[in-house]
Amino acid sequence: MRRSSRTQTCRVADPGDDVNVEHSAASFLDSHADRADAPGPLMALPNTAPSEEAGATPAAELPGQLPRTSAHDVVMHEGSRSARLREIKLLIDGRLRLGLRATFTRYGLRRDLAVPITNPNAKVPISVRPLEPSDLPILLAENNHLEPQERVQIAWRKDFYKKAPEGCWVAVDERSGTPCYMQWLFGASENPLIRTFGGFPRLEPDEALLENAYTPVACRGLGIMSAAMALIAERAAEIGAQKVLTFVGDDNIGSLKGCQRAGFHPDLLNKRVRLLYGTISSDTFETLPADDPRRTLQF
Repeated sequence: MRRSSRTQTCRVADPGDDVNVEHSAASFLDSHADRADAPGPLMALPNTAPSEEAGATPAAELPGQLPRTSAHDVVMHEGSRSARLREIKLLIDGRLRLGLRATFTRYGLRRDLAVPITNPNAKVPISVRPLEPSDLPILLAENNHLEPQERVQIAWRKDFYKKAPEGCWVAVDERSGTPCYMQWLFGASENPLIRTFGGFPRLEPDEALLENAYTPVACRGLGIMSAAMALIAERAAEIGAQKVLTFVGDDNIGSLKGCQRAGFHPDLLNKRVRLLYGTISSDTFETLPADDPRRTLQF
């Protein structure tokens, strides 16, 4: 069933609601492309990490294979008090950056799985599978060389995983078995959970939501986002979905291009208003008219 042309949701954040911070982050640090990719509320703060287009690695410099890392090579210190305090500080900083009022516009992009596409290829061979706990220290590794903004992106996803440990998929470099990309796929049965995130419409029974993508710094510039996103979207059929939605800021051209290569096209327009440092949020969703030229934009 087609959702109404205009729906609106309003949400007051619970104290300490870190997931909602990430959503504020979703438009502010917009997340999709290989720039950190998308908190897509799961996605919402302005992302300054390089997009796949902006940060592409010259072919002569491409690695023979992505770095091989194991959970033993990277210590995340998830249980340490200092690490958790650092994550909380980053999340609070993200909320403060929203100020008293912040507004964002995002495209709701849709892929119809009944319409065949030629899947894009990454510069390294990849396959996708559900995330395993041992993938987290590799995908969300921290070190002293990361920019503060990158640390925010990692902190958001660590926190989001605690709220939604199921439904995350990863892309794996087939040559080494190293995970190189992550993104969550939700079906309509998870509408109650999605509602707690804020920033998304209620899914119809034949719809799925693909959000909160992240590509580790070492794996960017290899076309992984588009290729992985196309493959993960196809897994939505396994949970009864025929259409897949994802949300990207209207000014995040790199991410919009990547999603378009993965078979996604504009279908909705989302207006987001965040008040009082993101503690109050309001979202309006409009279905683009059938003849709206934005439906056929080439980013």
